[in-house]
Amino acid sequence: MSLYIQYALAGVGMLLLYSCVRSYVLRKWLGIALVGLGFCVMFVLPLYIGSIDVGIFAIAVVGAGASMFFNRRKYQV
Repeated sequence: MSLYIQYALAGVGMLLLYSCVRSYVLRKWLGIALVGLGFCVMFVLPLYIGSIDVGIFAIAVVGAGASMFFNRRKYQV
């Protein structure tokens, strides 16, 4: 799989996850879970699985989780 396609998939996944989850509690706990999952994936799995760069997706998951956690009040009235 091309590196540019992997970047595009990671970016689209982050954008969809960030914009579709609107509940305060769900954004908080999903953000914490994604950051933990991303760090676990970075340190446990190998760097490449086949032709897929796992590091790209792990960094995208950590970024999305941190963004969701720190902006969890975005949709609160």
